[in-house]
Amino acid sequence: RMRRERPWPFLLVFAYYLMAYVLVVKSTAVEVPLFYRNVLLSLVVAIAFAWIVTWKIKISMHMLAQGGVLGTVMAVQAIQLVPAWTLNAVLVFIAGWVGFARIHMGVHRHIEVYTGYLLGFAVCFCTVVLGLGG
Repeated sequence: RMRRERPWPFLLVFAYYLMAYVLVVKSTAVEVPLFYRNVLLSLVVAIAFAWIVTWKIKISMHMLAQGGVLGTVMAVQAIQLVPAWTLNAVLVFIAGWVGFARIHMGVHRHIEVYTGYLLGFAVCFCTVVLGLGG
C-alpha cells in the first residue's frame, strides 16, 4: 500500500522478466517466434517504466496489465489489418471496472489508475507493432 515499499519488488520482477527475455532471445534450443519475443519485451519495458514512475506516484500495476492486454490485442489487429471492435470494447469495459474497483477500495487515486493504463497500453502497443523484440 505504501509507495516507498514498491520499488524493490518491481525491481525483482523486472529482473526475472529481463532474465526470461534474454534466455528466450539467446536460446539456440528452440526458436521462439518474433511476436512472442515482442510480447515478452513489452512486459520488460512496461515494468521498467513502472519502476521509474513508482518513485513519484503509486502507479496501478493492475491497470498497467489491463492497458497492456488492450495494447497487445490492438497491435495484433493493426498488424493483421483486422479490427475487432467488440473485443476492444469488452477489454475497455473490464479495465473500467478494474480501475473503478481500485479507486473505490481507496488503493489508488485517479491519476495512478490512468497512468498505469496508458503506460501499459502505449508500451505494449508500440513494442509489438514496431517489432522491437528481434
